[in-house]
Amino acid sequence: MLTTITKKGHFSHLRRYLRACMIAAFAFVIAGCAQTPLQPEADVVESTEAQPVAEAEEEPRFPDVELTSELIYDLMLAEVARQNEHPDIATEALSRAAFATRDPRVVARATASALHAGDFPQALDMARLWVTIEPESNAANDSLAQILVALDRSDEARELFVQMIRKAEPDVASAYRRIAEMMARQKQTEGLLPVMDELIGLHPDVAEAHFAKALLANRMRKLDIVDQSLDEALRLRPDWEDAALAKVSNLASENKNDKVRNFSEQFLRDNSAANAFRMNYARWLLDQDEVSPALVQFAEVVEREPDNADALYAAGLLSIEEEDYRAATRFLERHLEQRPQHDQTRLYLGQVASEREQYEKAESWLKKVSSDEHYFDAQVRIGGVVAASGDVDGALDHLQNISWINEEQQVRLILAREEVLREAKRLPDAKNVLDDALQQLPENTDLLYARGLVAAQLKLVDVHERDLRKLIEQDPENAHAYNALGYTLADLTDRHQEAFDLITKALELRPDDPFIMDSMGWVQYRLGNHELAIDYLERAFALREDAEIAAHLGELFWVSGERRRAETVWKKGLKSAPDNEVLLGTIRKLKQ
Repeated sequence: MLTTITKKGHFSHLRRYLRACMIAAFAFVIAGCAQTPLQPEADVVESTEAQPVAEAEEEPRFPDVELTSELIYDLMLAEVARQNEHPDIATEALSRAAFATRDPRVVARATASALHAGDFPQALDMARLWVTIEPESNAANDSLAQILVALDRSDEARELFVQMIRKAEPDVASAYRRIAEMMARQKQTEGLLPVMDELIGLHPDVAEAHFAKALLANRMRKLDIVDQSLDEALRLRPDWEDAALAKVSNLASENKNDKVRNFSEQFLRDNSAANAFRMNYARWLLDQDEVSPALVQFAEVVEREPDNADALYAAGLLSIEEEDYRAATRFLERHLEQRPQHDQTRLYLGQVASEREQYEKAESWLKKVSSDEHYFDAQVRIGGVVAASGDVDGALDHLQNISWINEEQQVRLILAREEVLREAKRLPDAKNVLDDALQQLPENTDLLYARGLVAAQLKLVDVHERDLRKLIEQDPENAHAYNALGYTLADLTDRHQEAFDLITKALELRPDDPFIMDSMGWVQYRLGNHELAIDYLERAFALREDAEIAAHLGELFWVSGERRRAETVWKKGLKSAPDNEVLLGTIRKLKQ
């Protein structure tokens, strides 16, 4: 089949959008609403530097220290050394200042500097001094514990961890989360699981304790222990979304998709208000190309959280994919209420209105797009809307007057004009536009491909072949080019073996493309291999109920005497595209 490269980008755009604006799927939630990835990579140096070095729990009391010349020298030397990337000198100077002042701010900086320099013994001395000065400081105790773990001094670290838990009683959940975070950040985690088991023994009925063990086990890639620990956490807190997300992440990392689905569906049956989990499950379904089930989940989130902008946007785009334009309009208009500056939504609302043949409304949406990022796109789309409304000359005038700033935009405008003319059945004019453009840009592959397709429709096989072979020479991995040339040779010439070779190459490059499968079915038909032809065409039609695939498959059934099956296939094709000329022409030809 001859196919243009699809212009429907909402599905892939939705994938990119969700990945960019939502936190990584199925993550461990460590503190509050912040999520920490299931595979923490930071080591002790990075994690210590990333944390604040002073507590904000209460107004700190700093020692009254005289600013001697020696102290000022050490502080300035440390800063200059830090800026010039000499952490060893900075650490030495800060350590002297720390012992001289016993100021917790200076001690904290000295600790971080020693860690940055990789001087763990000095970092240990500084952390111990810090704890001596501020024994109740979480930052000081956490730093000391992390350093002890990094130095493989597990027994001393265990004592600190026990103290943290005891101090936090009876609300120990946050202490376990802190400990798990510290442990999981270490590069060397062997030997820490027994320590964690001892700590869990202090509060075996606290779900966070088992969750902490799961995080540590995941850092060690002991997935069986991760699963067991999360199961125990969920037994203790069956509605805990964080643990459920982590459970799914663990299953997904092992490609246990059936278990992901079964667990997720059961969790949502038991916890219907778990919207964070539902959003991530919907995104997982989308990654599996399960559009309809994903849409159901996003719509459910919208039902429960009417102002959830991410869910509204996802539901809107998936509704376009499902061709439910009324629902798409409803979701996207509500999304725009939440994100009034989101011009991408206006672009999609323009597309939806055009699909509904509401051309004035479509143009109105597109004219409201003002951002630099989307303005050019909106103007091009206005040309398409004007053409769809029946004013082809008006569309061409509009497109002709759009300014472009680079070759990409120039080519897009040329292709937009060509498309308007092609859709208006003005194929010679469309070819003339492309001829003129290729005089200026003779190597542009998009223009070569477009003229090749128009030439095929005009049955100018020599022009078609010349353009497509030039394209293949420039881009030898372009499956669309091999497929288009192969299909044309199969359909319009007797060079069927050559066509078969070209389509075979296309299929090697894109084995699951239904349009290339259709071409292979068509060339097998031309070669007289009817059974093989039907097999390819049935597989293609199962992947996509396209009108032209329906035309080809129906023709094979018809000539094979299976006319009832042919009629069934044609009806499905007409349902998706009632005006498709290829399908209507095939039906007329065979029923004469």
